[in-house]
Amino acid sequence: MGDLTPDCPAPLEAVGWRDPILAQLPDLERELTAAERARLLSQPEYWAALCPALHVGDPEMARLAADSVLDVDPDLVDECRERMLLDGYFNIDAAFTPEEPESGRSLDWAVDVAALADGVKRLTEAGWPASFLLMYDEPWIMAHQLKNFMLMTTGNRLIMDFSFFHVGGGRSASGATEVTAGAKSSRGWPPHRDRGTDEAAAAFRTDGTPKYSTTWIPLTDATTTNSCLYAVSQRHDPGYFAGDFGKNPLQAVFCKPEAFQHIKALPCPAGSLVHFSHRLIHWGSAADEDWQRRRSEGPRIALSFACADESFERPYLVARSSPLPPVNIRASLISGLALAYLQNEEPGDFRSKLYWDVFQQNLAAFDRKFVGIVSDNYKAYSDRERGQSSTGEV
Repeated sequence: MGDLTPDCPAPLEAVGWRDPILAQLPDLERELTAAERARLLSQPEYWAALCPALHVGDPEMARLAADSVLDVDPDLVDECRERMLLDGYFNIDAAFTPEEPESGRSLDWAVDVAALADGVKRLTEAGWPASFLLMYDEPWIMAHQLKNFMLMTTGNRLIMDFSFFHVGGGRSASGATEVTAGAKSSRGWPPHRDRGTDEAAAAFRTDGTPKYSTTWIPLTDATTTNSCLYAVSQRHDPGYFAGDFGKNPLQAVFCKPEAFQHIKALPCPAGSLVHFSHRLIHWGSAADEDWQRRRSEGPRIALSFACADESFERPYLVARSSPLPPVNIRASLISGLALAYLQNEEPGDFRSKLYWDVFQQNLAAFDRKFVGIVSDNYKAYSDRERGQSSTGEV
């Protein structure tokens, strides 16, 4: 959901290296049409077997989603709105909220957060990016549970812009492991604004609420050891409202040594949330792998999803199949998002072609602007890859 490129290059495939997802779906190596490749990637039976604790297109889960939208205490809504206006973000710590759902102050998730974290681990071990967690019902339900809360605190609605993180998971977006190809997965994205243009700086309502904001939920404990979010409050960010005018916002924020004291670490237990505006400077820290080993602390796993005012950014999915879209639409959205965010993580030639094949099977399901972004990114990436191949660059 950010504009900057992370410092985690995805190297080219080593000679003789075989993409691990081909061991999962070997038919992908055959000469298939784009539609056939998309059908392979959309098989509910495969995904259900891979993560048996999760659900894929389960009617019972759809009913659960409809009945589990959080009923939030109005006082908590007011507190969060105030924090958003003051700092550009708010956070709700699962460890310190009462465990009485009727209070309206707890994050009473209708799904098993630990099972979701385990699902990401299983996906990664099989060679899939963490984003394929969207093939399952549970992350959709979590987003659906928060829809009213986000509307009340920010005025924004879900737009189906998801991201998933497995910091320390050991694989790059291309499926390469740190051992085979030097892929580095032990850090989050570097400092950035989710929408960094000066036009985006104007995307606030008259009451100060942002027209685009992001919910970030750790599925495992996020600590200063295994990687957590860091942020700079809008009170200490001159470009938050005014815009950066083409300058590096970090230079403006950290113009004096004492400015670094305004950096806020946001460690939080699994199942908590951090919600922040599109203009907040934030980043995911690098994991301290040595201390992780000493403390037997696992990787940081998290998901995020955006909401927005339709005047600023329309929902990516045109069809309102909420809360649980059909499985083939999920596969197309995952593929489209991978191509839309090529600047963050490079999936490699094989996967980018696969994602394009899967995405284009359901173009009518997506907003035209999103389709244009995906198409332009894929074309630019393909042209670049062809150029490197023709010049022999590696």
